[in-house]
Amino acid sequence: LEIRDNLDKKPDGHIALVAGNIEIYLPLADLVDAGEERARLEKELKETQGQIKRLENLLGGSFVEKAPTEVVQKERNRLIAFQDTAQKLRSQLDNMT
Repeated sequence: LEIRDNLDKKPDGHIALVAGNIEIYLPLADLVDAGEERARLEKELKETQGQIKRLENLLGGSFVEKAPTEVVQKERNRLIAFQDTAQKLRSQLDNMT
């Protein structure tokens, strides 16, 4: 097990998983179908983009004026986390090509 703050590039022969704002690389590349992995990442990205859109709509409406400050901040933090996850998923997809 190796923990790093960041990597310059994905390790060869590893499959990447995203858990929140953490990227996990497992040495399973030879055991996983690349097409299936791409489909899984695309599905996860689509779901994440849906959450981003939902939160952007929520935070762009009257919710911000009506909800308690701490609740609004919690939703803003969630939006930031989803945006970070989406960026990491896009990066993983880009590295597959």
